[in-house]
Amino acid sequence: EKKTADVSPAEKQRAELTYKNMLADLSSFPSSVNIGDDSYTGFPSPDFTVASRNTTTDEQHHCETTDTTINHKSGLQFVLKTAFYPEYAAFEWTVYVTNPGTEDSPIVSNFYGCNGYEFNGENPTILTNNSDFEAGEAPYRTDKVEIAEGQTVTDSPANGRGTDEAFPYYNLEYGDKGALIAVGWSSTWETDFTYNNGVTDFYARQKTFNSYLKPGEVARTPLTAMVLYDGRDRQRAQNLWRDWFIDCNMNRDDGETLTDPFVAGVSSRQNTEMIGATEQNQIDYINKYKNMGIDISVWWMDAGWYPCNGDWVSTGNWTPDTTRFPTGFADVSET
Repeated sequence: EKKTADVSPAEKQRAELTYKNMLADLSSFPSSVNIGDDSYTGFPSPDFTVASRNTTTDEQHHCETTDTTINHKSGLQFVLKTAFYPEYAAFEWTVYVTNPGTEDSPIVSNFYGCNGYEFNGENPTILTNNSDFEAGEAPYRTDKVEIAEGQTVTDSPANGRGTDEAFPYYNLEYGDKGALIAVGWSSTWETDFTYNNGVTDFYARQKTFNSYLKPGEVARTPLTAMVLYDGRDRQRAQNLWRDWFIDCNMNRDDGETLTDPFVAGVSSRQNTEMIGATEQNQIDYINKYKNMGIDISVWWMDAGWYPCNGDWVSTGNWTPDTTRFPTGFADVSET
């Protein structure tokens, strides 16, 4: 079934033109990176050379995807992954960098997925929320920020979790238009909105990145996604976002939208999240659900299954604590 949203022909046309122009001139593509002592915005020649471009149609997600491979004079190879959703006035992109050589690469730093994307219109207003945690505030309280002339509004989460004290979803109203913006990253992202002379510039990146790449290693920026719309009707804008998110992004069960009751089994109450969890007690809890006749769809293991010295807030690396989970999650998954 072909999915459609309540998007006007003018909105579709504006999004298509914006997306095609971004790919047509990679020298001004809105991303940036430092390689050694060289700083770049976009992928300008002669330092960058386009090696290939491959476009395919993704019917399940109702989009056209394009992978553009770009070689840098240092030997590093970049892959620009983009997608356009013609019926939703939406597009997205992510930048990957690979070291295909046999020696360590130059230092890669200031690696922005989005650098200075321009929104032209006065009286810019950001609508977002305060996410999971904020002292003295209810979670997910709506935040409204009016950006003043010359002001920069910076947002970033805490404790290595992508939705701790900040939320990477925005509705930016500007002039007589708007853009719904998402930064796809489960760790410490950072965004900036800067307003000067009727133009709002948007920036998004992993907050800290300064590293060489070993041979074969790959690094990437956060994904940047946008849905463009006309007018400043917030309810309509929210519904345009929901249409795109549900139709094109939500998980599927064998290709179908998840419509039936979807039940997750969990033992967080018994184990202080996952601090007290072990491979054996997780298996026991799964079997307890089964023996009680509760048909669960997934097994949910919340924070604290990684080494954290009894404090799940300390995320560390996303690897199972092998003292408590000798097989990683293999035996739990098998059960």
